[in-house]
Amino acid sequence: MHRKVAFIELPVFSGVAPLASGYMEAFCRKIPPLNEAFTFEKISLPVETPFDKILKVLVNSDAHIYAFSCYVWNSGLVRRLLTTLLGMKPQAYFMLGGPQVMHQGERYLLPQHDNVVLCNGEGEKTFANFLLALCNEPPDFHKVRGLSFYSDGQLITTESEPRISNLAEIPSPFLEGVFGKNTSSWMLIEPNRVCPFTRNYCYWGAAIGARVYKY
Repeated sequence: MHRKVAFIELPVFSGVAPLASGYMEAFCRKIPPLNEAFTFEKISLPVETPFDKILKVLVNSDAHIYAFSCYVWNSGLVRRLLTTLLGMKPQAYFMLGGPQVMHQGERYLLPQHDNVVLCNGEGEKTFANFLLALCNEPPDFHKVRGLSFYSDGQLITTESEPRISNLAEIPSPFLEGVFGKNTSSWMLIEPNRVCPFTRNYCYWGAAIGARVYKY
């Protein structure tokens, strides 16, 4: 039986193509065990969408794994959605990723919810390895690099996943047809990753003051 992954992006503007979700899906699809065990859905709704409407979409998705992309403009909404979904779908797993939550396990995770994990860094490899861990019963996240999670009431943060220096390792979601018949009005591309400067307002969040890698 296939398990379903729902990638959730809540951007400021409507009609934004979920590029981060596309990269994650494309990367997972190139790994045969994941391509065979999981199906993927991308959900992109503007942050101003009414809470009840977003919640209905997520519940109707009926996913086994919900992966949220977290930024300063949607972190409050993500917290609220997560709290509600945990009550409605206690058997599901949830991952929080993005600049707003990196290395913030103590702020965003709770000891009573060991089915919620946090990604510290780039998501492609960490999320793929997280799904590989879920293929085992019971899943063991201790060997998945780049994660924070609670285990037996203790907050665990694993060693960092090295940055992807060769961005060609990530398949293009455009060339791989991940977006299908896309109706987005905002189509994004990513020619490089990370910012060499250290300004606090940088969009890259935690990935600042570091070497830039280019396609």
